Amino acid sequence: MAEIPDTFDVETRLLRYLAASIGPKSAADAYNVLGNQFDLSHAARARGMPNQAESHWHNRVRTAM
Repeated sequence: MAEIPDTFDVETRLLRYLAASIGPKSAADAYNVLGNQFDLSHAARARGMPNQAESHWHNRVRTAM
């Protein structure tokens, strides 16, 4: 089972992604690009958080934003 990277690693990659990008980017763009960079499976990206209806991956990326 692939683990979700820690917040620091996600923040670092997110900053690099945004610095290299031109124009506005959506959260969905970041979820996909960073998920690919971390080689996360679909299951890892979709895994929910305890007692919440959102994915842990989306939460981690949004926290980094």
